[in-house]
Amino acid sequence: MEMDVSANIYFEPIDPHPRAIGTFAPSSFQEAMRKAGFELPCVLDASAVPVLSGMAATFGSNSPNPYEEIIEAIETHGKIRLWAEY
Repeated sequence: MEMDVSANIYFEPIDPHPRAIGTFAPSSFQEAMRKAGFELPCVLDASAVPVLSGMAATFGSNSPNPYEEIIEAIETHGKIRLWAEY
């Protein structure tokens, strides 16, 4: 099992100010996004929502669901940039 390093995952509408996404295992989150074809950094729009919805449905944790947060951001802003900072 891969050991998690501390990282913050961010998204921002394609202009204003970035906001952090709550994820308890940033390495696992990034790996799941990579396997889904969304290697960070990336730009996401409505075309990503069906895949992200499937990922949100299978998210097995009591922690806040980062995929739902990304979907909400896309629905609100239309297009977002997603990246990680260490």
